[in-house]
Amino acid sequence: MTPELLGTIGIYLSAAISTVGFIGFVSLARFWSSRGGWHVFWYMLTITWVLDLSTVAHLFDPPWFVWLRVGTFAVGFPIVLAWRSWIIFDLQLWNRRPDPGAYREADSPPAGEEETHAA
Repeated sequence: MTPELLGTIGIYLSAAISTVGFIGFVSLARFWSSRGGWHVFWYMLTITWVLDLSTVAHLFDPPWFVWLRVGTFAVGFPIVLAWRSWIIFDLQLWNRRPDPGAYREADSPPAGEEETHAA
């Protein structure tokens, strides 16, 4: 077994795992209810998309596919990575306290507040 074959198997396996994980996340998580959920959605989609593009590129490479890759790497991936960097800078480097509602579900009580139930 050559290193090239091992790498190819690794890409196929990673693409399959990533695709199943993304579909599971979209199906089961309430990602739309928070800023963090949307970020995870787009970050997982980007990783899955890149791995799937790499897998498909082994099968065929028509001219339109080249433009799909250009759009992915020149537009999509940089935007998602810039957003991720912004979140890191916003939360860590600038010592800002995060919006208490940014990374929680929409129907959860804000941090520090207890949920009250009528007796």
